Amino acid sequence: MWWRLRKWPGQWLQLFLSEQERWAYWLPVFLGLGIASYYALPVEPSLILTLIAPALCLLGLIALRQRPYAVMGVIVVLAFCLGLGAASVRTAWVAQPMLSRKLGPVEVTATIIERELREEGARLLLSDITIERLPATQTPLYVRLTLRGQGALPGVGARIKVLANLLPPMEPAYPGGYDFRRDAYYAGIGAYGMALRAPEILESANRASLAERWREQLSEYIQQKMPGAEGAIAVALMTGERSAIDDVTNANMRAAGTQHLLSISGMHIGMVGGFVFFVLRALLALSPYMALHYPIKRWAAGAAMGVVIAYTWLVGAPIPAQRAALMASLVFLAIMLDRQALSMRSVALAAGVILLLFPESLLNPGFQMSFAAIVMLIAAYEWWKQKASKNAQANWISRALRYLAGIVVTSLVAGFATMPYSVWHFHRVQLLGVIGNLIAVPLTGVVIMPAVVISYLLVPLGLAAPALAVLQMGLVGVTQSAAWVAAMPFASLNAGQIGPASVACLTLGGLWLALWQTRLRYAALVPISIGFMLTFYQPQPLALVSAEGQIAVRGADGGLYAQRAQPRGKTYEQWELAYNAGGRLQSWRSTQSGFICDAVGCVRSDIGLALPQSLLALAADCTLAHIIIAPELRIKPCAAPLVIDRIALRMYGAAMIWPDGGLTSNRIGAQRPWQPGYGDSPAHAEARRGSMRRDYSRSSVEAQALSDEADKNPVAAVINDTSGSDQPDAPEP
Repeated sequence: MWWRLRKWPGQWLQLFLSEQERWAYWLPVFLGLGIASYYALPVEPSLILTLIAPALCLLGLIALRQRPYAVMGVIVVLAFCLGLGAASVRTAWVAQPMLSRKLGPVEVTATIIERELREEGARLLLSDITIERLPATQTPLYVRLTLRGQGALPGVGARIKVLANLLPPMEPAYPGGYDFRRDAYYAGIGAYGMALRAPEILESANRASLAERWREQLSEYIQQKMPGAEGAIAVALMTGERSAIDDVTNANMRAAGTQHLLSISGMHIGMVGGFVFFVLRALLALSPYMALHYPIKRWAAGAAMGVVIAYTWLVGAPIPAQRAALMASLVFLAIMLDRQALSMRSVALAAGVILLLFPESLLNPGFQMSFAAIVMLIAAYEWWKQKASKNAQANWISRALRYLAGIVVTSLVAGFATMPYSVWHFHRVQLLGVIGNLIAVPLTGVVIMPAVVISYLLVPLGLAAPALAVLQMGLVGVTQSAAWVAAMPFASLNAGQIGPASVACLTLGGLWLALWQTRLRYAALVPISIGFMLTFYQPQPLALVSAEGQIAVRGADGGLYAQRAQPRGKTYEQWELAYNAGGRLQSWRSTQSGFICDAVGCVRSDIGLALPQSLLALAADCTLAHIIIAPELRIKPCAAPLVIDRIALRMYGAAMIWPDGGLTSNRIGAQRPWQPGYGDSPAHAEARRGSMRRDYSRSSVEAQALSDEADKNPVAAVINDTSGSDQPDAPEP
């Protein structure tokens, strides 16, 4: 055994050296590691230092150019430093003001640049904004405003004035949760709001671009010709606007594993480009002279590339569509240059370009899931190509069976590749996604997307009715099959929360398995096994507190209980999926929760937790409880080891309390540009910390004195308390 083990290092080294042509595929991985390190830092790094590091690596390359293996090591470090620098530069480049508190009602004057029609109104994206009582230096670049049933809606390009309440972008519902505020920062959206009355139109919609006007007219035309859920999906596929899709259809397609069909992604881009490529090449091949004397394959690839770019522009060019268009363009460019069309090289190149231009994409679920799926599919194809026999001729029956088998295998491979990210972000696993995709994907490729391309050509001529009828038939099949699969038992399973360590191990294992081709890939079983085991060791918090003041506490039966009679909303929904096994949150006044409640609050004496809802309850709680959570109150002298009141909530944002009394905060020091309070002067930050220390450094003697006073005259204790309303309460979501 020892004699065999001594040979392993040399054997593994030989395998590693034999894979030299695939070493370059790891450069985007190290680029991503640099970007991930940037976002994992607790404070914003120095921009100058992040730019100096790649320059030093380039000098190292010049100095070590005669040593190949040293150069390889420096290139790896250079890729890491480039990722770190790209993320830092991008963050500084997009820096814009963001609201840090509720503002309103205020008059907002702005120009509409996007409009999403909904059943109850519309959602607008505003630019060129002027906000009452807010200086221009603090005014956001964009504001997302919701209108609810307020008469005629202004069009894109109109200049409006509206009375609205404005809120800062939503923070993560819990520490480690998905950061919507960070997404808003990179999108330039500094505030979200709700209109309180119908907007006043100052200028008509004459500022809209050609694409915006065309998308708006096309949406209205499709909805007139094709009402219902199918019309909403058709609008999503042809204009990129998904807001009109109802909740039932979204839920059915999510449970059936076919929701990816609703957003423009690589599959749609590929189907559009592939349809144009094959149809145009077939039409050109009808002429023997052209087929023999001209490069019709290259012509078809060039035309398909142009159609892909035009389709991406027509649907609004969202980031996922841009990624897919870049990938498809590389594929058609490879065809034009007589190179292999879809390879790991093109995927690595596309990933590197996207990460350098948009480093924040690394944290986006769409980027993670799309590249995980395409990398594993190409790796599976490479493996199959090595194993498959070279026997050529096959009849149409075997081709049809091979096509169906390809859909099944594709769904399985893509499903397993994207499962860690689906669980991490959405906490769900679609167990019957293969069945849903086995029906929906052929319909999309054979019927829906060709009908979309033909409809584009016929709508300006007013002759699109037959194509839209075919499109509607295909969409009916997709929606009905999704409803059928969603109704099956165990179609969708809640998987709870998994940690970043588990996702990192599974990602490393997946990349190791996909990027190597020799026996070296079998070492991927080690990180994959570790990541899989880590999914079962996710600690469960004792209590959750959101930045808006919602509370959920784990009851005696292990479930989460909230302070509201009917807990509903995005925050509660995320808590349910992540930490309540998908079950509905209930009020902690129910008998199963283990709480003892009265008119002034609730307590769990077994864990020493108090939830006062009135100052009358604080006297006893401060002397008896170990943990006090009261986001609506301002507590001053208190002997409890852990107190979360109104001031602490503003200081730390969303938080999790652990069974041992520890606390994990969502907003530790506010040291990142997208966090509230970033940019405060050191004196201001220290003053805020000092107020926290003064509020919570009272001795137990003072707390006992307050308790004695409350016992003698509780009403006077409340009246004499100095906690006023000098700060507004935390806004409702």
